[in-house]
Amino acid sequence: ADTVPTAAAELRPFTGLLRQGDGEGIFLIAETDVETAQRFLDLDEVKVAMPNRIQLHWGADLVGSGTQIYRRLYVLEDEAFITGEFLENAVANRDPQYNQPLVNFQLNRRGGRRFADFTSQHVGDFLAIVLDGEVMSAPVIRDRIGASGQIELGNSPMEEARDLALVLRAGALSAPLAIMEERTVGPSLGQDSIDAGIMAGLVGLVLVVVIMLGYYRMAGLLALGALAVYVTMVMGGLAAVQATLTVPGIAGLILSVGMAVDANVLIFERIREELIAGRATRTAVDEGFGNALSAIVDANLTTLITALILFQFGTGPVRGFAVTLSIGIVASFFSAIFVTRTLFLLYLSGKKASDPISI
Repeated sequence: ADTVPTAAAELRPFTGLLRQGDGEGIFLIAETDVETAQRFLDLDEVKVAMPNRIQLHWGADLVGSGTQIYRRLYVLEDEAFITGEFLENAVANRDPQYNQPLVNFQLNRRGGRRFADFTSQHVGDFLAIVLDGEVMSAPVIRDRIGASGQIELGNSPMEEARDLALVLRAGALSAPLAIMEERTVGPSLGQDSIDAGIMAGLVGLVLVVVIMLGYYRMAGLLALGALAVYVTMVMGGLAAVQATLTVPGIAGLILSVGMAVDANVLIFERIREELIAGRATRTAVDEGFGNALSAIVDANLTTLITALILFQFGTGPVRGFAVTLSIGIVASFFSAIFVTRTLFLLYLSGKKASDPISI
């Protein structure tokens, strides 16, 4: 009994804990004062003084303002005008026009009529979504909504839209949710996947080195030199955008290595064709690079467009794959066209026009 206050004099005045929130009926309380505020709200004197048909509910999310962390306190009507029993489905999507996350929900016919009547009378007001006594979200009603509607989340991450859709579906359950067990999984599984991806990349790189040296000889060595420049450029690009190299990112990096080698293969085969046709060595090299350019541009451009689409509409790991693939494509195009050609010209500078080349 000594730990529970019996008079307001023992604690700071309750109103002193409140700050005006981002809407009418929404207050902010510092996270360090939440326990104190809850002790006030539990007092019988406070409950008696509370206006009729009014309830206070804490928000589920924390709010940062300056150096302080706050929790929202919502002033709500005591009876919900609609409950989860009227909900048929809720799905997270993206707005096709602005690419912002949103939640599409579907109510049954009875719920749709009730929702339409209520929202038509409360345009511009906040609508609190409550699960197990906590306000999970409080979007603004912008127009009359029937059986089908959507909740816009602005610039919030897509993960927040998925969480809200899950909350809505959970609210349709007839029983409240309770956490029975909670476990923390260590990072060993993810590290194993990363290690396996790195090993796969190294094995693939070794095979590329062996095949290029064995099949194209000196030209293959020049291509490997360009490949070393390519890897340096990719790592620099990833560092510039502060990207984290994940398993999908490693996959995108390995794929772009393959495309870099493929561009060199196209060039070397074109040079071989020109040499077989009887062209002089320097002419064959110039023609080989020129004739292979269109095919290299087409291949890299189409793959880059695909990677950009994946980045625009993908989430999480897919975007990581798209980032490394995009940077790798640009770097591979530069290394194949400019670096490999420069190395070839340096190689030819010590040879006569009639001397054969190792390709």
